Amino acid sequence: MRRIACLALWAALLAVPAGIAGAAQGAKLDVVYTRWFPYTYTDNGTAAGFEVDILRQVLRGMGREASFTELPWKRCLASLAQGRADLLVSLLRTPERERFAAFPDEPISVSRTVLFTAADSGLRYDGDLKSLAGRKIGVILGFSYGEAFDRADFLDKDPAVDADTLIRRVLHGHNALAAENECVAKASAIRLGVRDRLRFLEPPIHEQKLYVGFSRAAGRQGLAEEFSRALAGFKATPAYAEILRRYGVAD
Repeated sequence: MRRIACLALWAALLAVPAGIAGAAQGAKLDVVYTRWFPYTYTDNGTAAGFEVDILRQVLRGMGREASFTELPWKRCLASLAQGRADLLVSLLRTPERERFAAFPDEPISVSRTVLFTAADSGLRYDGDLKSLAGRKIGVILGFSYGEAFDRADFLDKDPAVDADTLIRRVLHGHNALAAENECVAKASAIRLGVRDRLRFLEPPIHEQKLYVGFSRAAGRQGLAEEFSRALAGFKATPAYAEILRRYGVAD
C-alpha cells in the first residue's frame, strides 16, 4: 500500500509542468538582468544597481530570497519566456511581452530621457525640438529616444557609444548638448567627478515606466501581484529613499 502511494505521488509530481513545480512558496527565485548602470550591473561579481537593491529588499520583506545572473538582453528575455528565469529586472511593458511575462501594477522605476548641456551654457529648451535645429546633439548609437525625437530629421545628431563619451563631448564643446537617460547620465557624471559642470534641461524628451517581469512559464503570475503591493509600500520607506540617494538618482 505504501509503495502504491509513493508511486502515485511521483506520478502526480511528474504530471506538473516544470515551471509550476518550481513555483513553490519559499523556493529561491532566479533573477536575470543586463548591464545598465546605475539601474542594473555587476560590481565585483555581485549584482548591483538601484533597481537590484530595491528588488532584493522588497523580496526579503516578502520572505523570499533570490539569485541574480547578468546576461545579454536577448538572453534575459528568452530565459523569462522559457521559464528558466523567474524574474527579469527591468523591462518596458508591451503587449508582446505580456504574452510571456506578468507585470505588477507598480513600476520599479522610470526611464526618463533628457537633454543636458554644460553648466555655463546659455542654452534653453522649452520642449520644442525645432528650437534645437542647428545645434549638434550627442546621442547613443542605436538607442531610441521616442518617436518624435527619432523622426526629427532636422536635428544634427552625433552618435556616440556610451554616456561617458557624450559627457566629454559636451564639456569639450564638441556637442552643444546631448540626449541620454537621466539616471545614466547623472550617475556617469558623478563617477567622472563632473556632475557640477553639467546642467540638465526640462522637460524630458521621452519617459517610460519600467517593471519587473514575472515568468508565466514558471508560474509566477500570483507573485507579481504580491510584489506590486509590497513594492508600493516599500517606496514610502526611508530605506527606499536611501537607495536612490546612494546611487545619485534621488531627484
